[in-house]
Amino acid sequence: MDLLKPHCPIRIKEAVDGELMEKSVVYIAPPDKHLMICGGKTYLTSTTFAHFSRPSIDLMFESVAGSMGIKAIKERGGTTIAQDPKTAEFKFMP
Repeated sequence: MDLLKPHCPIRIKEAVDGELMEKSVVYIAPPDKHLMICGGKTYLTSTTFAHFSRPSIDLMFESVAGSMGIKAIKERGGTTIAQDPKTAEFKFMP
């Protein structure tokens, strides 16, 4: 989270289970928790790893878009960004 703050003009915070989301806030999953979004609220789970990771961005995107990951958001006109795997601490989690 601290790495993003200097580069992001809007508020960034760690998600809390069951909180109502606010506009113009970036929500980050806490360590070892999946972040799901439903009905404008955040939900945290410790379910099994997805694609070798927890948190899993695909699970979060699926909860928002109702389909498969980044592709679903892009198809619905959304904007997505991802870190270059070459610079990611874990290559499978850019």
